[in-house]
Amino acid sequence: MARLFAGLWPSAEAQAVLEAMERPEIEGWRWVSKSRLHVTLRFFGDADIDEVIEALSAVRHEPVTVSFGTCVTPLGNHVLMVPVQGADELALAIAEASAHVGEPPHKKGFTGHITVGRLRDELSGRALPQASSSSSQPSLSTSIPEIPVQGSFVVNEFALVSSVIGEPFEIVKRFPLKGEP
Repeated sequence: MARLFAGLWPSAEAQAVLEAMERPEIEGWRWVSKSRLHVTLRFFGDADIDEVIEALSAVRHEPVTVSFGTCVTPLGNHVLMVPVQGADELALAIAEASAHVGEPPHKKGFTGHITVGRLRDELSGRALPQASSSSSQPSLSTSIPEIPVQGSFVVNEFALVSSVIGEPFEIVKRFPLKGEP
């Protein structure tokens, strides 16, 4: 089943920086394919494509400059990410214009990031060790080596994307941003 999301992709220069990032073997983790590196602005799930397109067509926003880095860091228990700054207002505009379609926008709001790694499928049901003063186990964050990566890019459009697990992303429609970044 296809899942829909609104997303943006790094520029060719930023993509090159992300592709050059060190990707050491980390027990229990797999690196995300370089062709799937993107920022999810809003997840819709299994929604009516026409309704989502209509809602996203109402978004009016100027281009934005997005910066990323400075290091790979955990996001929850199952994701390694590179933090992203600069897309918050665009994500909010998309969430407001599309709140009535698909899955509701995330209650915690937008956490700008590029997912670069995931917990291996065979481990995804297990809880990972978390830092605590009474535990001798390492925390998730201390088990991840410092992997520096940093850059920025101008975003002139976002896209509605169809995602099927194990298949390449399909761009359903692109939405240009108008004005100056």
